[in-house]
Amino acid sequence: MKKNHKYLLQEKLSFYLDWEADWQNWFKNQEIIEKAKKKFYKDKRFFCAILNFYFLPINLLKYYQKKRAQHSYKKVLSMIAVLKEELDIINNNQKWR
Repeated sequence: MKKNHKYLLQEKLSFYLDWEADWQNWFKNQEIIEKAKKKFYKDKRFFCAILNFYFLPINLLKYYQKKRAQHSYKKVLSMIAVLKEELDIINNNQKWR
């Protein structure tokens, strides 16, 4: 039973580590998109202000999407920490046997 539980925890940990990498790639992609947008609108400030006002509802939704993504990423990090702790406990218990 313990080995099966350990295997399941390891599988779940590898899944969450992959998920963490995917989130990091998404955040990096968003950062690049934001830099490109700033560079494009650098000399078009008035036009940028008009567009930002016109697309205010969409921009607010994007902002909340980013905040939700950050929240999910933090949850993934905490899940990884808990899974590592559980695996350490199981590994330490197996060493004493």
